[in-house]
Amino acid sequence: MSCEICDKWFHARCVNIKEDAYKILQDLETCHWFCDSCNNKVGNFIPNLVTLHEKISTNEKAIARMENEIQKNNGQVVKRKSDVNKMTNELNNVKTEVDRQLVEIKSTLDKAFNGLDVDSPGTSWAQVASEHVEKKLLMVAAEVEEVNKALQNTREKAKEG
Repeated sequence: MSCEICDKWFHARCVNIKEDAYKILQDLETCHWFCDSCNNKVGNFIPNLVTLHEKISTNEKAIARMENEIQKNNGQVVKRKSDVNKMTNELNNVKTEVDRQLVEIKSTLDKAFNGLDVDSPGTSWAQVASEHVEKKLLMVAAEVEEVNKALQNTREKAKEG
């Protein structure tokens, strides 16, 4: 008989295999025989192989879960990036409006300054400028408040995600 691990040959009688059992082993194509030495090693190897297989299976499941989490997180990152781009556009629009209003204020102040009668006791350059600046600052403050609220909402959504 030949050991399928070490390829050494053994007499059936020498390894305590009865003649009837030997004939059956010869007829079976899928039967494997190992010598005592290799059989002891295989006996230790098979449980280790089963344990290794279980660990591989566990790791494959964990990797699949992690891949799913990564896909979810990638989707959230894309959404957050879109939100940030929207906020950037909104802030740019507010800046453009503030710039436009500043040009308007300057124009109004220039007109008021040019038409101001310095000798008039009831009107001063400071009063005209103060009134115009106060009106425009109130409008700008309201717009800034709206942007701050939008930013706060976006931050809260980002924290929830």
